[in-house]
Amino acid sequence: MQLLKDFMRAMRISNPSMRAIADAMERDEVLRWSNSLQRARVTRWGGMISTPDEILQVSVVFYY
Repeated sequence: MQLLKDFMRAMRISNPSMRAIADAMERDEVLRWSNSLQRARVTRWGGMISTPDEILQVSVVFYY
């Protein structure tokens, strides 16, 4: 499979018409991969902070 991917990348560089085909194949591969992932579940709201800002993290921890 990796050999095929490398071949498609080389073809995309050398042949402009292959670029669209290779791009479509990559999109399809990403879609297949993302559809195979298990859906995330939220089991407790407020358990995760989506920012690395320490001041905000401390204020959220003390709020809850």
